[in-house]
Amino acid sequence: MQWQELLLKHLLHVPLLLAWGPRIRQGTVRLTALCRPGTAPTLAEFKATLQRLDNLRDQMRDVVQQQNVQRAKTIPTLQATMQELLHGLDWHPEFLRQAWHRFHLAMTRATAAGQGRLAACYVVTLGSSMEVLRPLWRDVCHVYTMMEQTKQEMVNHNLRLVISVVYKFRYAGLPLSDLIQDGNIGLMRAIDNFDYRRDLKFSTYAIWWIRQAIHRAASSQSLMRLPEYCRDNARRVHQVLDTFMVEHGRTPTVQEIAQRTDIPLERIAWSLENTPEQISIDNPLPGTQWPLRDLLPDTHQASSHEVLVQHNLQRYTQHALACLTPREAAIICRHFGLGDRPAETLDQIGRDLNLSRERVRQINSAALDKLKQHKAILQACLEQ
Repeated sequence: MQWQELLLKHLLHVPLLLAWGPRIRQGTVRLTALCRPGTAPTLAEFKATLQRLDNLRDQMRDVVQQQNVQRAKTIPTLQATMQELLHGLDWHPEFLRQAWHRFHLAMTRATAAGQGRLAACYVVTLGSSMEVLRPLWRDVCHVYTMMEQTKQEMVNHNLRLVISVVYKFRYAGLPLSDLIQDGNIGLMRAIDNFDYRRDLKFSTYAIWWIRQAIHRAASSQSLMRLPEYCRDNARRVHQVLDTFMVEHGRTPTVQEIAQRTDIPLERIAWSLENTPEQISIDNPLPGTQWPLRDLLPDTHQASSHEVLVQHNLQRYTQHALACLTPREAAIICRHFGLGDRPAETLDQIGRDLNLSRERVRQINSAALDKLKQHKAILQACLEQ
């Protein structure tokens, strides 16, 4: 909260907001990316706020460029007007984080590399000189470092919570290490968005984010990418379906499923139609005694066509290598790993042949030029 108050008090988010102004007016940046959901104003109101902010920025630029007595009185007035204009908006933490990174980058370049173009944007927009911005930058850096250290402590102290949630998803089809990593990502998001004023335990709040991150990771591994809400609806529908069949011994209708969930009828019908029941490949096919796995191709064993292609390719390669000298053929075979041998680097080949790496490279290049012109290689390329 102290870090956020420093940013908002000194208007360090205004330059980024003005830079995003054209994209906000075009609709490419949503208001929910700037303000928290539920507290964002309407688009028309926000556009009017941006227009007034642009006018205040132009006035501030004119005042900064002037060297008169009224400058010291006009700048605080314009800053107070900006504060009043943006007062009451609940900014999104991610937007404030990007505003801080923009300011940190500008001050770092101005201090280390002497590139003050980005820092001059803050001077012109906010009316604060570099003598004021540098101490402010150091103070915000100190608070931000403390905040990141505190977040890391919360992550370390809640790793067992991630393990307890991940243990329930151990049959989700993902490695356990990947599940733990995705759960840690959800934990960090929970720490960023947690608000203690909601009268809610952090563990209760974090479990939802951990489960959400794991669900998204599992969805990204599927063959067909679906939005998360579609998968969540399908999961809830099938849970209600299984429970109803156990209780009543029959398949429920769409209306009966809708009574137990708050999902619209159209989405329930879509979930039932597009998420069929999974079957085992060991079950026999209808009307036969043969299981499904006996009809599936064996992907681990090469087909006859692939074996024939590899045999022809080896034969053409041997014909082409016959046109090279013994040393050239040996270097080509060792460098590209021909003949079921591991590929070797030019340095390894040079040490064995008492040649420099550059000389081995020259021989290798000359041998490749000869092979490119051989008719066996051309025939192999045509067949491939």
